[in-house]
Amino acid sequence: MQRSFTPEKLAANPPSVARTRRVLLSTDPAGYAGCCAAIRDMDQTSLLCAIHAPTMIVVGDRDVSTPWQGHGDVLAGGIPHARVERLPTAHLSNLERPRSFTAALARFLMARPADALAAGFEKRRAILGGAPVESAPAARAAKKMKGDTAANAVRENVLMIVEKLETDPRLAAMVKSGEVRIVGGVYDLHSGTVKLITDSASAH
Repeated sequence: MQRSFTPEKLAANPPSVARTRRVLLSTDPAGYAGCCAAIRDMDQTSLLCAIHAPTMIVVGDRDVSTPWQGHGDVLAGGIPHARVERLPTAHLSNLERPRSFTAALARFLMARPADALAAGFEKRRAILGGAPVESAPAARAAKKMKGDTAANAVRENVLMIVEKLETDPRLAAMVKSGEVRIVGGVYDLHSGTVKLITDSASAH
């Protein structure tokens, strides 16, 4: 228990400490020791550089089980662009400082880029690969318009693609096959037209 919580938290003995103590006492000692040994002998640091998902590393400054030196710093140095949050806790920071832990997690999960629209188009380009989708021009045009920028960008993007359907057989074929979907519009396979969801008129 001394490794999981700071002395002050153990002395206060809140429900989180009491629950953890009950779980630990009900755990098979041999099984617990075996898990600890497996973790001790496992070394996967060579895989850290392969993690490309957004990552937050939470470190307890009073954690003697996995301290910053030799543990947190290794993760932070090995995982590209990892964010680090340090809390004044022992090992179980989510139980010892639940509000601070949750606030840090919320900041990480709900973080918005400075230009959310541009970031969204960049993500779309990454997913669609080299498909001829005119996202960047649509974004530039939308920023000059009045009203909702995201909605304008969707409309402009659909219009730009629709304009190419008559002159670009390859794009038309990709839309018909479903390989490229026009976000914000409905493509009619029978008539070969695209109808904007927010527009009553059809675009050919």
